[in-house]
Amino acid sequence: PCTKDLQKDPLLVETLRGKQIVQVSCGDQSSFAITKLGDIYAWGRGIEGQLAQGDRKSSLAPLRIDSLQHEKIIKVSSGSHHCIALTATGRVYTWGKLYRTVEAKQNSPAQNDLGRLAGLTGLK
Repeated sequence: PCTKDLQKDPLLVETLRGKQIVQVSCGDQSSFAITKLGDIYAWGRGIEGQLAQGDRKSSLAPLRIDSLQHEKIIKVSSGSHHCIALTATGRVYTWGKLYRTVEAKQNSPAQNDLGRLAGLTGLK
């Protein structure tokens, strides 16, 4: 299991054992992993809503982002306090503290729910 202690050696993320991970992204204090099936998992600090669990709790173990289970996620990128995910159909979702993203206003509050960036849908 993950701990709050400093890890000097690589540590297997047991929660993801048996899942085929195709991409990972690490933010300031949170991490994300995408499976071959298109599921996305998040863990780490969640105080700014960056784990997309509908709250501001942190988690040492990866949690599936169930609100995206209807989408196949193919890429993820995380910032200090937010995350952006791309779907197989070209939709872009974002969550967390969004004050540095394209459509967000300066100093906007943290968002616990996913938001879809409509202006980016279907771009190639």
